[in-house]
Amino acid sequence: TTEIYTLSLHDALPIWRRGYTKSQEVLRMKRLKKYKLTDETITQYNVKLHRIEAVADFGNVRKGDKGGFIESENNLSQGGMAWVCDGGMVYENARVSGYAKVGRGAEVFGDAIVSGTAWIPSGAIVGGKADIQKDSDILVVTGLGPYEDSATAFRNFDGGISIACSFYVKDFVGTPEAFMTEIEKRYEDVCPDFIGVYKAFIELCKGHFGIERKEG
Repeated sequence: TTEIYTLSLHDALPIWRRGYTKSQEVLRMKRLKKYKLTDETITQYNVKLHRIEAVADFGNVRKGDKGGFIESENNLSQGGMAWVCDGGMVYENARVSGYAKVGRGAEVFGDAIVSGTAWIPSGAIVGGKADIQKDSDILVVTGLGPYEDSATAFRNFDGGISIACSFYVKDFVGTPEAFMTEIEKRYEDVCPDFIGVYKAFIELCKGHFGIERKEG
């Protein structure tokens, strides 16, 4: 994939004045960083995450702005306009690049790839082998069932879809069928009437992504 590197006027002028070749300019740009890891940390599922802070202006982010939390620089590209907003988390092998943004309270982990112009909305849970390149690659529904669950559906590398939901203290990521199995185990004895709500959600997801595939 091609990374987009940004330069401020302060950094661009020396390149022009010194007569750098194009390849030298690219190498210089690659060394520039748009954010740094701070000493402020949190722990998510025994993984230590660092808050990020912008060290340059890019997009609508300004130098000094505090962002969300990531495990390492492998999780967020130093090029392009990608950003993790305050309260967002990206960890494990997940990576955010391009113009993508991770919203407040959203969680991206596993082998997920978020790129292009994708926006991961607040409260979304994205994991597994997610491949999200645009807004229509993800669907978030809140207020499901008696516990007002939030569930996220998203595209995978293989073209299929996965469902993610937070059950108590553990995030579930799996196929729609595996998701329904978990729902039935959870609600079968306590409030079976709500199982139909989740079945309707699955049908909504299949319809949304099925229509999108035909159009694309």
